[in-house]
Amino acid sequence: MKYAVLVCFAIFATTSCKKDTTDNPCLETKFEAVKAMPGSVSIQKQKVDGEWHYWLNDGTLEANGYEAIINSSCEEVCNMCGVCRPPACYSLYDPNKWQVVWEK
Repeated sequence: MKYAVLVCFAIFATTSCKKDTTDNPCLETKFEAVKAMPGSVSIQKQKVDGEWHYWLNDGTLEANGYEAIINSSCEEVCNMCGVCRPPACYSLYDPNKWQVVWEK
């Protein structure tokens, strides 16, 4: 009986964690670069016009820096910056709909 419970737990533990991955090597490279930065906060995504956009929150925004938002094709489509006026593209995003892909 203990063995069956242990096996069930092991199956649950290995399948319950959902890893957000892409088939785009460029995105994976950018994600890994953000993860490696010491001040990184998170990578978040939001669907805009049927396409995923990824906010590479590397922690520089808090220091009045610049953070990119890229699309599924790895192209920068918008950005956020600490002290600048938000660009027009920022209106495409709902601040409450960002989904966490990765966070520290």
